[in-house]
Amino acid sequence: MAAPAVAAPPAPQPCRSPDAGRPSVGLVLSGGGARGAAHIGVLKVLEELKIPIDCIAGTSMGALVGGFYAAGWSPEAIERELFAIRWSELFRGKAPRRNLSFRRKEEDLRYIDFEAGIKHGKLALPHGAAASSVLDFLLRSKMLGVAGIHDFDRLPIPFRAVASDLVTGEEVVIGFGELSAALRASMSIPGVFPPVETGDRLLVDGGVLNNLPVEAARAMGADVIIAVDVGTPLLKRDQLGSLTGIAFQALSLAAQRRVDAQKLTADVLLEPDLGKIALLDFPAMADAVQSGERAARAAAARLADLAAPQAFAEQQARLRRAPSAPDTLRSLRIAGTPRVDERRLRGRIESRVGEPLNLHRLGDDLGSLLEVGEFDRVDLAFTRGEGGVDLALQPHDNSWGPLYLRGGINLSDDLEGHNAVNLLVNVTKTGLNALGAEWRNEVQAGRTRRLFSEIYQPLSFGERWFAAASLEYKQDLSEVFLENKTFAEYKVDSLIGGLDLGLQLSEYGELRLGVRRGGAKANPEVGLIDLPKIEVDSGYLRARLAIDRLDNAAVPREGEFLVVELDRAERSFGSDLAYDKVAGIYWHFATVRRHTGFFTLGAGTKFRGTVPAYDEYLLGGVLSLSGYREGELHGQYFGIARTGYLFRLAELPQILGTGVYAGGWLEAGNTWQISDAFGKDLIYTATLATAAETRVGLLYLGYGAADNGRHGFFLSLGQRF
Repeated sequence: MAAPAVAAPPAPQPCRSPDAGRPSVGLVLSGGGARGAAHIGVLKVLEELKIPIDCIAGTSMGALVGGFYAAGWSPEAIERELFAIRWSELFRGKAPRRNLSFRRKEEDLRYIDFEAGIKHGKLALPHGAAASSVLDFLLRSKMLGVAGIHDFDRLPIPFRAVASDLVTGEEVVIGFGELSAALRASMSIPGVFPPVETGDRLLVDGGVLNNLPVEAARAMGADVIIAVDVGTPLLKRDQLGSLTGIAFQALSLAAQRRVDAQKLTADVLLEPDLGKIALLDFPAMADAVQSGERAARAAAARLADLAAPQAFAEQQARLRRAPSAPDTLRSLRIAGTPRVDERRLRGRIESRVGEPLNLHRLGDDLGSLLEVGEFDRVDLAFTRGEGGVDLALQPHDNSWGPLYLRGGINLSDDLEGHNAVNLLVNVTKTGLNALGAEWRNEVQAGRTRRLFSEIYQPLSFGERWFAAASLEYKQDLSEVFLENKTFAEYKVDSLIGGLDLGLQLSEYGELRLGVRRGGAKANPEVGLIDLPKIEVDSGYLRARLAIDRLDNAAVPREGEFLVVELDRAERSFGSDLAYDKVAGIYWHFATVRRHTGFFTLGAGTKFRGTVPAYDEYLLGGVLSLSGYREGELHGQYFGIARTGYLFRLAELPQILGTGVYAGGWLEAGNTWQISDAFGKDLIYTATLATAAETRVGLLYLGYGAADNGRHGFFLSLGQRF
């Protein structure tokens, strides 16, 4: 991203009112994260009162809102844009999950939220810059209308953004350069987004040094200052009981003294009552907007003297005449990297030269480039010209690839003595050839022991068609139930090889058709002395369709998930038995603010032959008729329906995770041995649970009860793999 220029001096007094009889009005907007949405409410009321704004200075979120307004956006349009951003994904340092390929989404489901590389025999850690590219694109695409204006005094409203120099500790007031880059620098929260480099400077969030830049607006020539402070107040004594709270307070003391001093120099100070809205509480932005409106209306008597209907009408006309985004993509340049062939990247780009510029499609293109998984950022350069816009994309290889290390963990306990521990380690080598082949290897230890290796080979630079060859060894403990009790426990050793031909369905999912060949041996570990040993050979065709449109792997809030599998076992493929079976499961999630509702439908049947006991459908356990042990119910057929609700109770500190939830669900389902029984003797269960989405996976505690008296607690941490 082009760096903001900070050295060139601005034109003198750009904020002076053109009307001799009217004082010039400067608007100062502080940083505050999600609390900064209150600025939108203030702007709405200022427009209702017909108060023209002659210049704006802002820090962090205040710079974002102020920059949009200075570029000609209405408060209502700014509100729509800010509410449409998936802030949780942006601050996680990743591209939006929905934009990822299905292969990357599979990894998201199985592994903890951490990735490292192996370089020269040592661990190499990422620096979390992926979100930078997403933020860069967001800001650049919204500022195309003023892309040719590099002197911020020539914007529809003169503007300044405040950043901090991480090297010298100096406050930097940005008034020249590219507006999107200035906004990006002003809101570069340390530890979340990488600094913006400009010359010898490393620019980060302006709130580190000056969260309420009244002086910057005065320097522009403002006669009257309206300052809006939405910063997080200092903690009270009774809130300093933790190391986190003490550390936050210590870092905030100096910055707060500067803010307090700036408040004293403002002519009108607005401090919206934002209650418990936290810095990263983006689901509460609608409440913040309303708080801003209330604060501005409460000060209407003081603000009324600044009303100037004629000047306001002229300014609004000028704002709405701001240049609009070009409607044609005139040229497109994209460069490869040392690790990724340019042809792979071009195959992922849907935007076409000569066609109307579609910013939504361009955003998908950026996500498609980031999903390659080899880049820490993708620089974008927009250049406006006669007849359209020129676009250049420059990816940068990350510093920790191309040999990646990830892991997963699953701990479960029913609080009655039945527990399981499983650990998963993944090592993946990418970029095996120009087409982007990968070699994925997994080692699992614990109750289930597993070795898995797969070579994944795209068949074209577009990466839609692929072939995959895999080999899996697994040793598992399988319980046999009789009248709700564990009757026996078998140790099952299996070895399966597979060969697939598949089709990537863009970011939606994938379709695979393949063959499996292998066998299994089962030896009794616990049970009667004369229990039989079992040895089987398997050989079957498998078709699998998977669609994943979930926005989050641990606690989805929006989207759908569908898997349909068809297995056809044939003696000609080496199977001991011939049979067909097909099963599917569908999930749907929808969220309104903190409230999430979901439902699930699943069913399985067989068409030919008899499904052997070792391959029957299983139900029981968490999210599978709670109150029953995992795998306790089995049959040739199954059906299940589920509906539930989750409430987001609180946000976790970013270092720990994201959110804490409470809710529950109702289920109806069963397994059956004959088709005539399908849908009869349904088991009904109800479950209450609390959950926390942590960095090492989902931690949840729940209690489930069935209508027939079965019940039980469950405790789990991690992924289900």
